[in-house]
Amino acid sequence: MHIKDKEYHEFGPWLLEIKSAEDIPPQYVDYADQILQADYSIKVPVLLVRREIRPGALMYNQVVMLYSDRIEILEFVDGSISKREMPYSSIKYIIHGGELLSSYIHFEGGNTAMRIRYNSVSNDVTMRIMQQTRNAICTDQKKIDTSFLKKHLELEHLKDSQIYKYFCIKEELKSNIHILGYQPFMDLTENLPIRLPRFLEKFYMYKLNDTLFMTNGIELIVANRDRSIQKSADVNYAFAHIFIPISTIQDVEMKDDEKFDTIGVTQMTLADRCNVKFHLERNFDMSFMEKIINQV
Repeated sequence: MHIKDKEYHEFGPWLLEIKSAEDIPPQYVDYADQILQADYSIKVPVLLVRREIRPGALMYNQVVMLYSDRIEILEFVDGSISKREMPYSSIKYIIHGGELLSSYIHFEGGNTAMRIRYNSVSNDVTMRIMQQTRNAICTDQKKIDTSFLKKHLELEHLKDSQIYKYFCIKEELKSNIHILGYQPFMDLTENLPIRLPRFLEKFYMYKLNDTLFMTNGIELIVANRDRSIQKSADVNYAFAHIFIPISTIQDVEMKDDEKFDTIGVTQMTLADRCNVKFHLERNFDMSFMEKIINQV
C-alpha cells in the first residue's frame, strides 16, 4: 500500500507510535533518521475527522520523540517544520490533564514548556510517555521516609473518593500511594462593595473544587479538577494530575486571594524559579510539606 494511502486509512483521533519508516508522515521524511533513532516516537493527529481530509494532506501536526536524556518535538506550522527540545533535567513538573475527550500532557520548566494535546482514547500511548518522563526526571531522587504518615490513617477513607479512584484508573497506578491531605469542595461568595438583591447573588456564587495531595515517596502528586474555582452553576468534567519531584521543592507559602476572603493561594516554589499554585482553604493543614522538604 502506498504510504499516503496507508496513513489515510490508519488516521483517527488517536496518537500512534512510529515503529518504522512507513509510519512517518510524509511531511517529516527529512527527519526520518532521528525519529527512528529515538527510544520512542509518536505522531499527534490534527483536530480533524477523516472526512475532512484527503490522502497526502497534513494529518499529523506533531511528532514527539523521547530520548534517554531529552524530549524533542517536530511541529508543522505554516508550511514548515520547527524543532524544539527539552532536556529532562530542565523539567520541574508534569501535568497530565484534560476534559472529556480532550487531554494533554504538559512539561513545565523554569524558562520553557512543552504541551502535547491528544484524544483520551490514546491512554496506552500516553502511559508510555508519562512513565518514561517521570522516571527520567526522578532518576537521582532519594525516596523520602513516609513513616510520619502513620499518624494520618484517617485519610485512608479517601481512597474510596471519586477523585482518587479516577486518578488510579487514568494513571494506571502501579506504586504504593500515600494520601497527605485533602481539600474538599467549598462554596465561595465573591467579595462585593455593596449588598446585592438575592436574585442577583447567584451570579456571584462560586465553588472551590476539591484537591488531593499524595506521594509515592519520590514525587508530590496533586489531583484536582484543572480549574480550582468555578461558577457554582457550571459543570466541570476536567481533571489535572500534577507530578512534582520532591527534590525540586524549595518552599511553600500561602498568599491572599484577591477575590475571596475564605481561601488563599498556596504557592510552591521549585528549582529554577518555577512556581505551582493551588487555591486552598485558609486553615488547610500543609504541615506535611515541611516534613517532606526537610528530608530533601
